[in-house]
Amino acid sequence: CVYKKVQLVSLDSQIKKKNLLRTMNLSERFLWLIFRPFLALALLLFSAMAALPVGVFLLFALITIVMSVVGFVFFEGMLHISNSTMWGFFSSYFKLILILLFSVSAVYWRNDSAVSPVFCCWLFQASVAVVHETPQRHLCTP
Repeated sequence: CVYKKVQLVSLDSQIKKKNLLRTMNLSERFLWLIFRPFLALALLLFSAMAALPVGVFLLFALITIVMSVVGFVFFEGMLHISNSTMWGFFSSYFKLILILLFSVSAVYWRNDSAVSPVFCCWLFQASVAVVHETPQRHLCTP
């Protein structure tokens, strides 16, 4: 508390030493405005009103920037979630297509037309694993 008072006193003494305030108060423009209070008030209001549109513009610009950042983060999150969902769906679909492709190819390239029970058991296990997305224990032995 004492330190702040010392700072204020030293600042006040510096201003008085340099006579900045006195020079401003005795300038021709300041004295001219002192004798015309209505004009001084009009000048003060004009400067304040001129700063108002600039402040409103900066406020709208800030609100727009914040809204665009929030929207970008929100939509990136939604895209990430939908991308993960689509990836899971298409990978399961691709696994099913590959299983069917290999099973049809294996049946097609066999010399005899009868399908062995071991192959049917393998095909059943593979299709159950794709539907449930979890590794299944072996239901039959080869």
